[in-house]
Amino acid sequence: MYIEKEKNIIVILGAPRSGTTLLSGLLTGNEECCPNIPECTYITQIIEHYYNIVNYHDKERFKVYAKDNNTLLGVYKKHVDGMLSIVLSNFNSNKEYKNIVLKDPLLTKYIDLVQVFFGKKSKIIFIARDPRAIIASMLKVELKKASNKSIELTSL
Repeated sequence: MYIEKEKNIIVILGAPRSGTTLLSGLLTGNEECCPNIPECTYITQIIEHYYNIVNYHDKERFKVYAKDNNTLLGVYKKHVDGMLSIVLSNFNSNKEYKNIVLKDPLLTKYIDLVQVFFGKKSKIIFIARDPRAIIASMLKVELKKASNKSIELTSL
């Protein structure tokens, strides 16, 4: 089963702390969207593995392992489709969702493979935020984590 024929895939990309989670939550609040899916890290790792084989292979090993690029793509595409099928099967609902929203900042690195893996109908939303604001946000989170650790240690 190829997911792209049945569902619209919306992929949200951008740096961590740039607003990808907020946008994902807003989009999945619509009843036509599948509920919010956690970071699609496993799918990103499958795509990353494919990318690394295609771009950093040694020719002899590639011929034995992958045969050719189309064969290799077919194998990895089935893995991605399988992961999406598993995710959709975990929502115990009789609702037929038209849209799946995926979000993973690491997938931004493979933006050129989004339509290869999710189909020509897939949509990409790329969020750009002032890098200074991202760093300030990350710093706030880290300071909060450090503060929580010191509170935990003093309460022991």
